[in-house]
Amino acid sequence: MSAVAVRGFADLAAALAAARAAATGRADWPAVVAAYLDFAYASPEVYDAMLAHTADLTLGRDRGPGAPGAAFAELRAARAPLAAGRDPDTLAELGWALLHGTVMLTRGGRLRPDKQEQREDMIMSGLLTGPGATASTGDEPTPGKPG
Repeated sequence: MSAVAVRGFADLAAALAAARAAATGRADWPAVVAAYLDFAYASPEVYDAMLAHTADLTLGRDRGPGAPGAAFAELRAARAPLAAGRDPDTLAELGWALLHGTVMLTRGGRLRPDKQEQREDMIMSGLLTGPGATASTGDEPTPGKPG
C-alpha cells in the first residue's frame, strides 16, 4: 500500500507542478486546485492509498524529501504568494485540508451535488486569500467533476 501511495504522491506532485508551470501570476492557486481535484476524482483508489490507508506518510508536519514532501511543496508554492504576512506552511496545510475534506465529503455523497461547481469556484478564488485579495484571474481551468 505504501508503494502505491508514494507513487500517487509523485504523480500528484507532478500534476501540481505542471499546473503551476502552466499558470500565470496569481493564477497558481486556482490551477493547483483544479489539478488536485482532477487527480483525486480520477484516481480514487490511489488517492485513498495516499491519504486514508498510509498513516506513516506525513504531509506538512515532516516536510522531508520524497513524494509526499514534493506534493506539499507544490501546494505551499501556490499558496505562498497569497500569504499576506501569514505563515505559508500553515496556509498550505489549510489549503490541503480544505481540498481533502471537499474530496472526501463529495465522494461520500455528503455535500449537495448541485453546489459542487460553486464550492470549487470558492476554493479557487475566495477562500484562503489575503485581505482584499483574490486568487482568481477568471481564466482558470474548471476541475473535473466526480463520477
